[in-house]
Amino acid sequence: MKEANGRVEEPAEVPQLLGVPPAESLGAKTRPSLPSVEEVSATPELTSRADVMRTLQEHLDRPFSVGRFREKALGIYKTIPEGIRLRKANDIMVALHEAGHHINKLLWGTYSKPVKGLSLNWAPLKPFRSELNPKNGFGYTPIGGSYLPESFADFVQTYIARPTEAQRRAPKFYAFFEQALDRQPELKALITDVRGKLRDYLAQSPKSKILSQISKEDKPGVGYSLDRLYTWAIDALRPVQQVVESMSAKGDKPRPDEDAYTLGRLVAGWWGK
Repeated sequence: MKEANGRVEEPAEVPQLLGVPPAESLGAKTRPSLPSVEEVSATPELTSRADVMRTLQEHLDRPFSVGRFREKALGIYKTIPEGIRLRKANDIMVALHEAGHHINKLLWGTYSKPVKGLSLNWAPLKPFRSELNPKNGFGYTPIGGSYLPESFADFVQTYIARPTEAQRRAPKFYAFFEQALDRQPELKALITDVRGKLRDYLAQSPKSKILSQISKEDKPGVGYSLDRLYTWAIDALRPVQQVVESMSAKGDKPRPDEDAYTLGRLVAGWWGK
């Protein structure tokens, strides 16, 4: 998944298998914002971003690693060994895009290319070029390759997070994709469960979103970290500030009147007034 202009692929980490060159690395260009609260309807118990990610990982049976790649990318998917890496932990929208590449492989398999090795089979997507393309808001055109794999991954991301929008923008492929899911009950269950967990998270109040990401138990350890000393000596709301900053960096920034850290700072000296 790209963050800057152009497209940089992750260096191959897997040795050639039976003479097949290393698999290509795939990803998307941007991170769209999460759906708004108005786009979902639920009154759930406390649900965190980690809960959404955990549901996705359990269904895919693939771990989501964090960092440890040098490219300026938000996330990457390797056709072999079906590995997914994210720049930031619990980045839901990026994770949904990268999961889309794996779903592409589960549905239609791969084929071998002379230079890049195993690539995703995007032949079933060709009849839907008029809907699955960058001009329609799905994917981008990588250097030296087709835009269809990235467009499909973006479609899956939208299909899970904003199904009504996915149907509006790509009605023909939407119907085709649902027919494909009907033949794959496990994949259909994956999307249903992840979509439900995402709705649970988004339907929470800003306060609940922040509380869902704060651990009430201190991590075991010896010594004093800078964050711990800062919390004890200067700002008791430092953990809340860290959560708000993390949410903002992942496209889920609360409004000023819903920012728990800002409100906490404003009322910190209320009793003395």
